[in-house]
Amino acid sequence: MFSQLKSMSVKVQASTSFSKAHKAVVIPVTKDNLNANAWTQVSQETRTRISNFLTSDFVSQDREKLSWVQGVGEEGNTHYLLVQVGAEKDLTKDSVRNAFGEACKWVSARGFSSVAFLIGESSAMLTHAKAAVEGALLSSYRFNNYLGDEKLGQTLKEMNFYIASEDVAHAVSNSIQDVMTVIDSVFMARDWSNQPTNVLGPDLYTKQVQDLAKQYNLSCTVLDEQELIKRGMNLVIAVGKASVERPRVIHLEYKPAGAAKTKIALVGKGVMYDTGGLSLKPSASMMGMKMDMSGSACVVATILAAAKLQLPVHIHVVTPVVENAVAGNATRPGDIVKAKNGKCVEIENTDAEGRLILADSLCYAEELGVDYIIDVATLTGACLVALGDEVAAILSSDETMKNTLLECSKKVGEKFWPLPLEENYKKLLKSPAADLKNVGGRNAGTITAALFLKEFVEKAKWAHLDIAGPSDTEKELPICPKGGTGFSTATLVEFLRTLA
Repeated sequence: MFSQLKSMSVKVQASTSFSKAHKAVVIPVTKDNLNANAWTQVSQETRTRISNFLTSDFVSQDREKLSWVQGVGEEGNTHYLLVQVGAEKDLTKDSVRNAFGEACKWVSARGFSSVAFLIGESSAMLTHAKAAVEGALLSSYRFNNYLGDEKLGQTLKEMNFYIASEDVAHAVSNSIQDVMTVIDSVFMARDWSNQPTNVLGPDLYTKQVQDLAKQYNLSCTVLDEQELIKRGMNLVIAVGKASVERPRVIHLEYKPAGAAKTKIALVGKGVMYDTGGLSLKPSASMMGMKMDMSGSACVVATILAAAKLQLPVHIHVVTPVVENAVAGNATRPGDIVKAKNGKCVEIENTDAEGRLILADSLCYAEELGVDYIIDVATLTGACLVALGDEVAAILSSDETMKNTLLECSKKVGEKFWPLPLEENYKKLLKSPAADLKNVGGRNAGTITAALFLKEFVEKAKWAHLDIAGPSDTEKELPICPKGGTGFSTATLVEFLRTLA
């Protein structure tokens, strides 16, 4: 299920090592230079054919972004994929990452087992060489566990990146293991999000996390239902009590070998399936609810990456794992439940369950004495309405923490947008019968959900990531097929690096 990249050979080297034996070669072309003369590794005859092809109207007019050209002479069995990446001045990490991801998909679609990427037509391409490698690797992910058609699988077994600058090639080569570790963790999060709940319920997920914790030498504690009752974590129980597979909270801990400057808790929403409870979702809205545990998948994948990278940060992961099911003992709208911190919550809508399990988990996380807490959740449909399916929301009690997370997200190519913790909206959570209620109405739904969570964090610097939109995709993306995206994993790892 995990470690898809382990079966793939990935090499980064200077372009002087390029071998003409490759059957598939990807060449990025900028609008500033629509010829192939820079690629001295390719024969003059083939370069002439490529240059002539690039002057075609449908290429020069941007009507065709990717084009196949057959080699000439001794390179007659080589297929060159020309990828237009735009004007050199407009190149960014994101655009390069996406261009190489799209190219990788085209090569795989033709069934090639090996591909060579030539990087270095321009100084801008060299600047973003690492992003090019990331894009190709990210797009190689496939989830075809239940597909009988072998053509839909990943055919590539070998990727070779040839970089025109020896210094850049050396730098990227030195970082390739770190890059692959992070991407493998993204794939792990995608795998968990994509698994159907009849296969991956709370019990099996917990066992898999326990097994991985042992493999990575992490401390792992599972708080079962009796322990949750003992600790007053009644909101977790309220959400999960109608399921055959009982509610629990998983606590992972990673301690670096040396002294750690910082202690952080990552809290992930782990609703393995969400029916909405007695506030039942419409049938169409239930499709895709297996991915309501994506926040949990991302934080678990993040701590595993941190352990493998041996980051000098003390990390806790706290993830409540439940199924929001329907049964005779299900929580009813109007029920009042006491949270771990003693606050009583009127549950006005049982489909606003994520904030309930996160509330108890945030209290538990803060008791660990951490400096920072980040929670990650597919929390509100309002976030999807506000920001669409490619941008996540970030709300934070600490401006510096928020800005650092935003910078980390830009570096790895994940899109976040800051929303305010508008205190005036807190009145929308007032309940006549309890300390607060779990929903604040239709307006500002993402903000009121975050304000609810803020009630359960007292001292730690805290950020809330609502990944409801980009946690999965219903369309093919350049660096991800349809399904779970593993969104926020790379950002979290990058943030942990800043704390080292």
